[in-house]
Amino acid sequence: EAEEKAREAKRETENAREEVRKTQELLEKAEEETRNTKREAKTKAEELADDITRSLASWNDVGDDARTDRMESMTRAWRTGAGQLRMAVELAMTPGMPGPDELPPVLRESWIGADGQWLLRVEPLPGEDSILEPTRLATFVESVRTAAPDVLGPPVQILESSRLITTAYRMAALYALIAVVVILLLDFRSVIDAALAITPVFIGFIGVFGVMGVVGMQVNFANLMVLPLIFGIGVDAGVHVVHRWRERPDGMPAGLVGGTGQAITLTMATTIIGFGAMLVAEHRGIRSLSIVMVTGLAITWLACMIVLPAALRLRTRLRN
Repeated sequence: EAEEKAREAKRETENAREEVRKTQELLEKAEEETRNTKREAKTKAEELADDITRSLASWNDVGDDARTDRMESMTRAWRTGAGQLRMAVELAMTPGMPGPDELPPVLRESWIGADGQWLLRVEPLPGEDSILEPTRLATFVESVRTAAPDVLGPPVQILESSRLITTAYRMAALYALIAVVVILLLDFRSVIDAALAITPVFIGFIGVFGVMGVVGMQVNFANLMVLPLIFGIGVDAGVHVVHRWRERPDGMPAGLVGGTGQAITLTMATTIIGFGAMLVAEHRGIRSLSIVMVTGLAITWLACMIVLPAALRLRTRLRN
C-alpha cells in the first residue's frame, strides 16, 4: 500500500512538472509575441515620422512662388466651403417653404426625374388594420388607381402577386380534384363509392373555411399551402375506409373494422400533433398555417369516423 502511494505521489509530481513546463513554454511564447509587437509598432512609428519629415522638407524645399500658389489654393477651397455653408444657413433662416430648385442634389434626384416629372408617394390613412390585410389592401390600391392607373409600389406588387398565386392555386386545385376523381373512378369503378371516399375531404374543407370565417381569419400564402395536405390526407383516409367496407360490408362500424379506424386515428393524431406544435409560433403566418391544418384534419377525421361509416351503412342497406 505504501509503494502504491509512493507511485501515486511520483505520478502527481511528474504531472505537476509537465504542467509547469507547459506554462513556461506559454510564457516564453507570449514574451516573444510581445517583443514582435513592440518591434512592429516601433517600425511603423519610425515610418510615420519619416513621412512627416519628408512632407515638411518638401514644403520647405519649394520656392516662394510654389508656396504662394499652395496657400492661395487652400484659401480658395476654404472660401468656397464657407460660402456654401453661409448660403445653407441663410436658406434655413429664410421664411417660407423651400422650392424644388433649392433642394440638395441627393433629395432632388430621389424625387424629381431628369425629365422634370415628380415622384408622388401616397400613404394610407392610419387605421386599426394593417395595410397588408387583403380587404384594406385591395381598397387602397383600387382607390389610388382611380387617380393614377399606372401607379407602382409594394402594395401594388403584393396585391397583384397574391391574385396570381390565388388564381394558380385555384387552377391547381381544380386539376388535382379532376385527377383524383378519375383515379377513384378507375379504382372503385363506382361513382357512388368514389363520391363517398372523397366526402370527408369536402366536409373538412367546409368546416375549416367555416371556422376561419367565424374567427375572422383570412386566407394567406402560408395557410394556403396546407390545403393540398388536408386534401391528400383526407382522400387517403376515405379510400382506406371504403376499401375496408368493400371487403367486409357487414362489419361494424362500417369501414372501420380490422384496425382501419385505429390506423386512421393514429395517422391523423400524429400529423395534428406535428403541425399543432406551431400554434405557439409568434409569426402570424406560421400560426395561421397550424390552425388551418389542425382544424381541417380534425374535422376530416370526424367525418371519417362518423359521417362516412353512417353513409356506408346506408349504402349497404340500399344494396341489400
